[in-house]
Amino acid sequence: MSENLRFLPYEAVVDASFWYTLCQIKLDVDRLSEAERPLTAATMDPAGLTAFVDYSSFNTSDAKTGKIGSSDRTQLQKLCHGNEHKIPVSIMSGFLLNFNSLEAFKNSNKNELLESYGQRIRDAVRNGDAIDDPLKLNNFCVITFADLKNYNFVFWFGFPALGNYTFPLVGQPVLLSDAFSEGEIKSLLDTHSSLKRSGNEFFCAVANGSTLECRPLRYFIDNFEKGAEKLYLCAIDGSTDDFLPGWPCRNLLALVAEHRKTDASVKVIFVRLGRHFKTSFVAELKIEGNRDDFKVVGWSRNARGMFGPRSVSLRDSIDPLKLAESSVDLNLKLMKWRLMPSLDLDVIRNHKVLLVGAGTLGCSVARGLMGWGVRHITFIDSGHVSYSNPVRQSLYGFADCGSCSEGPKLKAEAAPNALRAILPCVTSSGVAMTVPMPGHTTEGVKEAAQLHRLIEEHDTVFLLTDSRESRWLPTVIATSMNKLAITAALGYDTYLVIRHGVKSNDSAENKLGCYFCNDVTAPGNSKRDRTLDQQCTVTRPGVSNMAAAIAVELLVSILQHSDRGACKADDETLLGTVPHSVRGFLFQFSHVLPSTPAFSQCIACSPKVIDQYENNRDEFLDKVFNSAIYLEELTGLAELHKASQIADILELSDDESIEEADE
Repeated sequence: MSENLRFLPYEAVVDASFWYTLCQIKLDVDRLSEAERPLTAATMDPAGLTAFVDYSSFNTSDAKTGKIGSSDRTQLQKLCHGNEHKIPVSIMSGFLLNFNSLEAFKNSNKNELLESYGQRIRDAVRNGDAIDDPLKLNNFCVITFADLKNYNFVFWFGFPALGNYTFPLVGQPVLLSDAFSEGEIKSLLDTHSSLKRSGNEFFCAVANGSTLECRPLRYFIDNFEKGAEKLYLCAIDGSTDDFLPGWPCRNLLALVAEHRKTDASVKVIFVRLGRHFKTSFVAELKIEGNRDDFKVVGWSRNARGMFGPRSVSLRDSIDPLKLAESSVDLNLKLMKWRLMPSLDLDVIRNHKVLLVGAGTLGCSVARGLMGWGVRHITFIDSGHVSYSNPVRQSLYGFADCGSCSEGPKLKAEAAPNALRAILPCVTSSGVAMTVPMPGHTTEGVKEAAQLHRLIEEHDTVFLLTDSRESRWLPTVIATSMNKLAITAALGYDTYLVIRHGVKSNDSAENKLGCYFCNDVTAPGNSKRDRTLDQQCTVTRPGVSNMAAAIAVELLVSILQHSDRGACKADDETLLGTVPHSVRGFLFQFSHVLPSTPAFSQCIACSPKVIDQYENNRDEFLDKVFNSAIYLEELTGLAELHKASQIADILELSDDESIEEADE
């Protein structure tokens, strides 16, 4: 019996970027789908028969253009080293099938999967498509299971080959240089450059006197019966083993077997590139087998040399920052799989938030925002971390309170540092400044300009301070810029979360009220002549966390509405109702959702106040900072107070008239 020609199988080489891209696609695109996904692989290393996949393998246009990832150009430059005839890298088309569970991966019928992909090759062979486009002779498949939490991957590559043929050798293979003269070899290489891209890997050569002229594969199929002695089947071979061709040649010979009209032996030239060109060889062989006995082989072997899957863990090799960034968003993206497919995470991620106050509320709001994917958070606070803070304010620790030799840290410094320690990719900074307040007799015009700039640079401002008057100026600025502001205020066992009204389409009609719209007095110095318990926010520990959580959820719900901050009270989004305000009562474990329109005489958002701020800012603010009564006079609240005093007098007169009547 003659020895059968054997073939060196493919070896898959997987770059780490392939797995990272697969994770992103699984989370953002495929989700629960197990549909196959097109891939490409590059056979790019002449020192071994390898199929290389990386992040660019998911670009389906690669199969048509022959492009690969730019990061691999240096590898390709080695492809034709030492050979003046540069033959483009081979690009294979393939498919990826990613299972949702390890059990589904294990229980899948591997033989049926490989046969389904081999069927595509057989169809291209039988209908003749592969004759004019030999790239269809080879494809690959890979089945995977991706553990997105731990970055562990199980995978198995298959390179389908029609296995119902054997190829007994006729005589012994010989080196190309021993079979042909230098002139014939030179003509073979020279004429190869005239072939089309799709046909320059599998082609034929015609012996014509002292030359070997390259022709398309179609020429071999059409003329083999009448000119077998002068025809040579040719293949660009990635193998380097002596007289052991690469796996792709197997399907090429199967193509010849399907279309042959004679049992004559076939002479094949296996051309090797680069520094291995001298190992190119010629073999003559027969083709035996039954075309109807359909059989597919091609599953790759694992590290133990057995037919089976491989596994890889990239937890330690992926950039820790990218790993953290991807992992923290996992819960959010899983929401989209089953619960809320239309949830817009990008609008949340790209939202810039300013927190005025880095105390108990500020810390809790910041953590909640990060949990929802917000990655740009700025703090404003002038205080230092005290020993009473860490148990209630989640971003500070005992070390931030200072020691005998080192003073306490500024909250505006410690809070951003804590966020970056939790998630290094977050963009967070702090500004140590006191918010100028009405009636505090302070020259705050310079600080007001800085606050104006900060609010302008952000999309939403949270007012989380512990005094009423410190919320006034941010409210005015946010109203002037028509930006969303959300206030959270605490009582002993109550809390208020309210979104300030935003104009829709430059119209103030039906605008919701701000935090100050229900007040009929201007804010003063709430800490003057107050005892310690009156100066500090004395509240049950759980109240601040509840208020902060509601404030964050309110913002996220607003961002899912098409009108954003201008949406009406109690409008619906995919996350539910978007109230104007939420008032919670821990004593009864209840809450109400009141809604109030903007007050025409509001000391923070009324047209008169905004007009003065926009057109006479410095003088206006100077008057307010020195005397809050000015706001009452400007908005007409002073007249309203006088009217209420007259009403009291009239009531007293009525009582007197009644007494006189009794007499």
